[in-house]
Amino acid sequence: MQDCSPSSSSSSVITDVSFAREGDRLVMTVTGEDLLLGAETDEEIEGNGAIYAIVYAAEVYVNGDRQRVCMPDGIPQEEQESFWIFYSATITAPCFDYMNGETYERLFSNTQFKIWLPDHFDTTAPGTVRIWKTPEYAFNADAAPTPTETTQPLAPVSTTVPVAAALRTATLEVSGGECANIDTPSTQLLAPDTVTAPADTTILGGVSFELTCSEVGGSTTVSLRLDTEYSDTSVLSAYKDLTGNGTLVPADVTFVNRNGATYVEFPLTDGLTNTDSNLVDEDGVADGRIVDPLYIGILASATGVGEGDGDSSVVPGGASAGSMTPGAPNSGFGAVVDEVTSRVATASWVAVLIVLGSIAMATGVSIARRARTSQ
Repeated sequence: MQDCSPSSSSSSVITDVSFAREGDRLVMTVTGEDLLLGAETDEEIEGNGAIYAIVYAAEVYVNGDRQRVCMPDGIPQEEQESFWIFYSATITAPCFDYMNGETYERLFSNTQFKIWLPDHFDTTAPGTVRIWKTPEYAFNADAAPTPTETTQPLAPVSTTVPVAAALRTATLEVSGGECANIDTPSTQLLAPDTVTAPADTTILGGVSFELTCSEVGGSTTVSLRLDTEYSDTSVLSAYKDLTGNGTLVPADVTFVNRNGATYVEFPLTDGLTNTDSNLVDEDGVADGRIVDPLYIGILASATGVGEGDGDSSVVPGGASAGSMTPGAPNSGFGAVVDEVTSRVATASWVAVLIVLGSIAMATGVSIARRARTSQ
């Protein structure tokens, strides 16, 4: 019986790894000697079992992750099912090329394999590759490790996207797990007018970001620190646009106040595509990368949206700064009077205060007095 264990063979060795673009694909070319256990002809390769073991068991590993077989390009539709079933083929990277679907020519040999990589694969970072019984080969061994970014302020991301101030100057944080690394160049702010707001909800805006993982299928916890503190976090909500057509669905996140700010906290897992929380990885595959756009909303009755830049002017206590509706202490009309009172420094401000007081008396409104005495 043939030995199918992955232990190394003295004659089977990888000698070089290179990266290049081939059409629209990023390809790793692995060269070596006796990659198929020393078989040199097609007859020997087909006869010695190595080709079957490699294809069926996918004995090709990059950075410790097993690579599936690529669905052959050009293969007739009626033959694709057999590749799904027998080879567990895939139409997305990463995977290794097996054969040409039109000519049925085998695309790997005793001296060369080609592996289709995801576009985000860092070709300059240290990594490893192994094929069948070769020893693990380290590429870019002298390169500096990729830095880990666990925190990213959003203020430098964009000054033109019309999102609320609480989001524009927010901070994105990740912690724990295998995916606690923000791909900072990929982060974007999302305008609220690109989606349809649910009933009685104002969308403050959104943020789209990508995380890289040290392991395929890894996870992490995300915290979005809003640059304000909402005393009543029940007015806040989070949403996902899973279809890409602007229709939002609720996302099951946690809003918590801490250190003078409101945090949006939620877990993410690489490759998760079906969950009641709707907190899915939107690239749809377990590939060591998480893609996650998220929108933040607030009850329309609790907001005052400034003109021009979409700025939220919500004040502590739950009423909007532009509202004359009674609210909790230090909110609504009482908050306006307090603000005016705090600025009394000139005769003009005194005059404003007198006018406001006269209006309140003339209309029988004693909101400010009740608000102040209730504290």
